[in-house]
Amino acid sequence: SAPSVVLLKWTLQSLLMIPELRSAPRLLCLDHPKDSAPADLVERYSTFISKILRRVHSGDVLFRGFEVLQMASHGHLTGVVREAMKRVRTPLVLLVQQDLPFLVPVNVHLALRSVE
Repeated sequence: SAPSVVLLKWTLQSLLMIPELRSAPRLLCLDHPKDSAPADLVERYSTFISKILRRVHSGDVLFRGFEVLQMASHGHLTGVVREAMKRVRTPLVLLVQQDLPFLVPVNVHLALRSVE
């Protein structure tokens, strides 16, 4: 989907329903537009990234504590995840895409038991 600060905020707010995740390390991954992307799309995406980085650096409560991974070239989901995994120092990872918020609270302990 097209990047949206509103969607990202909604998704980050949904994470607040899961208290166990509040102290988890967070990595915010920002892909780079394709080289073939139209100029207007590149400009809109650039504006989106600027807004996000301002929120991260301003201490906005939803963006507080994020490490930012900004891709230098287009990686698509798989390339971005591959780069992100190089920074992971925890045994488990929860991948949440910007437009897929949690709709109900999740029992983290039950979910973790299913992967043991």
